[in-house]
Amino acid sequence: MTPADGPAVERDPVLLRAVVDGVQHCNLRCLYCHPGEVWREQHLPAERMAAVFAAAEDAGLLEVVISGGEITLHPEFGRVLDVASRLRRTASTLITNATRADPGVADMIGGSNLTRVCVSVDGADNATHGSARGKNLPRVLAGLRLIRATGKPVTVITVVHRGNLERVLDLSYRLAAEGLADQHHLCAPSYSGAAREHYDDLKLVWEDYLRVQGRVDDAHRELAGRGVFVTFNSFWPATGRRSPCWTAAGASLCSSCRSR
Repeated sequence: MTPADGPAVERDPVLLRAVVDGVQHCNLRCLYCHPGEVWREQHLPAERMAAVFAAAEDAGLLEVVISGGEITLHPEFGRVLDVASRLRRTASTLITNATRADPGVADMIGGSNLTRVCVSVDGADNATHGSARGKNLPRVLAGLRLIRATGKPVTVITVVHRGNLERVLDLSYRLAAEGLADQHHLCAPSYSGAAREHYDDLKLVWEDYLRVQGRVDDAHRELAGRGVFVTFNSFWPATGRRSPCWTAAGASLCSSCRSR
């Protein structure tokens, strides 16, 4: 902003999105798990979650994300989807590892008013996928296919780490070839929860961020044409819009942005 633009206007922060971790426990033990302590069998009652959804709707939030742990382990999973159906203006997104997505779970998802379902997949082959979350890709893909068959929009989420970053776009192309997802969102590990113990082995360095983003840029148009929007959320927002400060070569940010 220049002086000609006038004084900066301070605005109150606006809450756009809420994440509701309905359960603590999970059936996987991913090395980069950010909640941590996923062996604890704790959950929010469905009616308590309904109160959160109502508050989100009243506040005009754009989205509520229903997650965990692994949300399909919730003892009232069907009821959770029922109360989420009370959302009208606020979108609702479910995040799952899809390992428990049998036909019954898929039917409940298909009959809900969920706006989107996000499924965690880390690679196009079992070794790559399992390098930090367990070698369960066949079971995950079976669940993903059932969820996809419901007609709900599907986003695949991939945590990009040192064990899979060189092959991460192989998954994007597989998703496109098999019609398994509408979007593929990549993100880097966070230093939280159980991930702190393994962070040095998993974390991305600056050069890794540049390499992943460069590959996404190179493949983005082709994959979009094949029906999959791919984005590296840890570098640019999910809109896919690029900053004008990004150099033409795509190798670095301008000196002003790098110094911030």
